[in-house]
Amino acid sequence: MPKKSDLQHLEIECASVDDWTDLAMQALQDPVDFDYADELAGKAKMDCRNPEDYANLARFVAEYFLTDSDYLEELLDQTKNVCFEPMEYAELGYACTMLGNSDRGLAIIYKVVADIDVNEYGFGYDLFKLAKYAGETGTGDLAEAMSEEDGCFGDLNAWGILSLAKWVSPYNIKAAKSMSKTAACDLHSLADHVSFAKVIIQFDQSHARRLLEDAVLYCEAVEDYIELAQGVSEVLDEPDRVDDLLLKAAQIASDGGDFAILAYAWLELKDNRGAAFAIFRQAVPDIFSPTVLRNITITAMREFNDLELALQCYLRTADIVANPDELVKFVVSCWEILERHQSGHYYMRDFFNAIKAKTVNTLDLVVLAASVVQTLNDREMVCAIYRDAILACDRFSELEHILISQRASLNDAKLTFEAINRMKLLASNSAQLVATFTVARSSSQDSEMFRSILVDAENAATSFADLESIVVAVREFCPDDQTWISTLQDKLENLRRN
Repeated sequence: MPKKSDLQHLEIECASVDDWTDLAMQALQDPVDFDYADELAGKAKMDCRNPEDYANLARFVAEYFLTDSDYLEELLDQTKNVCFEPMEYAELGYACTMLGNSDRGLAIIYKVVADIDVNEYGFGYDLFKLAKYAGETGTGDLAEAMSEEDGCFGDLNAWGILSLAKWVSPYNIKAAKSMSKTAACDLHSLADHVSFAKVIIQFDQSHARRLLEDAVLYCEAVEDYIELAQGVSEVLDEPDRVDDLLLKAAQIASDGGDFAILAYAWLELKDNRGAAFAIFRQAVPDIFSPTVLRNITITAMREFNDLELALQCYLRTADIVANPDELVKFVVSCWEILERHQSGHYYMRDFFNAIKAKTVNTLDLVVLAASVVQTLNDREMVCAIYRDAILACDRFSELEHILISQRASLNDAKLTFEAINRMKLLASNSAQLVATFTVARSSSQDSEMFRSILVDAENAATSFADLESIVVAVREFCPDDQTWISTLQDKLENLRRN
């Protein structure tokens, strides 16, 4: 570990007692530098602003400088000198007790408990600290006394009182139980009952069980019974009660979504794979959410290794989703699971072929082709999809996009030739024919085709700009054909004059 010279630059970042003691801790790691740690503790003392700061420093010193009892006493005396509020004295008493001076510490804590008015003092977080200090120093009666005072919890809500009860429970179980019952009076939802039971079970099992029994009054939907069943499964060892709640959920299930939730519950809470699988099969035909169907598809493969259920989910998705792009996303999202299965590739091909058959938009076909490359990487299938897209395309701009995509994923020479010929047919002006020439030059070596495209572009030219771009293209393609270039320049000159 670093020496003083390595740590000293960090002092500028120290702005509190905790910062100084943290830095001192680094100095006390092997090889230990006690002198520098002691120096840092002295600087921490200069930053003490309240009793809690002094008490924290005293605890640090006690842990790492046990032989310096005089210094500890000095710190505790200085803590006392800055105490004004009851909680500040409580901090001092707690520190004294934790540092071995239990007589002095208990005397201070008892005095705080005796003098404080629990109905008037603004507790908030201080109430937690005082109860914690009282419990850990052996004066847990404070918690019991407070729990018997009406309104003694001030503005603490049910969760605040429950947290206090949990803190007090190791020191005064009677008070903790009383507090938790007070807190439970303010519960008005299923979630609150279940969450409370998860905490109260740590110190009051009968109360936790009663809360879960009362919670059934808040169950109105399948999700509610499942949530309660999860709580019972986690809090109580009563499998028969979990079964009963799941059966009640089944009685009110009304659609595929409800049955899917129920199936997951049988799988996760009871590990009953047979029941879960049967419910999934029952649920799928009545599900209208692609997300739910995707999740069941994944479950079908991970939990049951059953391609038939996965196929059932896909077919249902195809029924409810009209957009081929959404179907593609569904199939691709399932690929991670299907690719691990021996027959997964065949099912994916069937899925993609089914999507291709219902896809009429050429750009959707491009998306489909890219997805096949991403998953199956089946070149033959990708070629077939691009060919369908090229033949179906009737817009020049879309055909450019198809060609660019095809070259990026396959770069198939035959498909490129077919696309360029299709571009020639769709080109409606000279500019589009020049664009076709540019694509052809970068994709093919067919000089006759290049010349044919440029001749068509020349014949279709209607403006000076059109002819200029053609001249540039001809000079690039056949710089030795001065006759053609001269003819084009004469045409340009004539247009300029007119």
